[in-house]
Amino acid sequence: MSFAKNPMRWPVVLIFLIGGLFLPAGTAYAYIDPGTGAIVLQFLLAGILGAAIAVKMYWNRLKGFLKGRFSARNPKKRDQQE
Repeated sequence: MSFAKNPMRWPVVLIFLIGGLFLPAGTAYAYIDPGTGAIVLQFLLAGILGAAIAVKMYWNRLKGFLKGRFSARNPKKRDQQE
């Protein structure tokens, strides 16, 4: 049975995948070099800036939608001002 045919399986799969991230891991005995911190910082900054740009784009679309919606609703007021 595929996921496309049974969409009710997606929440269960997601719960198991996300839950697996929080399972305790054993000791890694690994070395983390200083460049790793720079990459993590770069990922964080890219995520923050990407989210800010997405919000900016969405905000402009929302403002344009509302502006068009309200200006079309009151054509008499718009004609009287001109």
